Amino acid sequence: MPLHPIVVHFPIAGAVFALPLVLGVLWAVRTGRLARQAWLIPGALQFISMVGAFAALASGEDLEESVEDEQDESQIEAHEGHAQRLTAGIALGTVATVAAAFVPAAVAIPVEVAAVVLGAAGAGLAVPTGHSGGEMVWGDEPPADPAFPRYTDRDDD
Repeated sequence: MPLHPIVVHFPIAGAVFALPLVLGVLWAVRTGRLARQAWLIPGALQFISMVGAFAALASGEDLEESVEDEQDESQIEAHEGHAQRLTAGIALGTVATVAAAFVPAAVAIPVEVAAVVLGAAGAGLAVPTGHSGGEMVWGDEPPADPAFPRYTDRDDD
């Protein structure tokens, strides 16, 4: 089994879950409920997501060779472009979020705003990346699987 289908879920899930965590830490730090070092919590999640994103990019390159005959090259390139943007977004978000824990108080607010904006960008970039990858695996139609009855064609409708 190729590594790519396993590692792709880390950056997607991490990018999506980091945003509410970043917002929660922003609120907790700004209201004095947590110290500024709490920014390291979403920073750690984003770091794990970033490592997963780089692993997904590398494993995607390996997988590309084996699926070139089955997949449209433009689809592969579009997905790779989305993945590269997601990786960059997660990396920048990680830097801003970790920096928010250590910057001087005089520049804390702009860095925290950057952490929120880049966290939102990471979550937003996860959508087209995951969608384009899912389309290559599943096609335009969702899987007709009894485990997903909402997506299964039924005769009783």
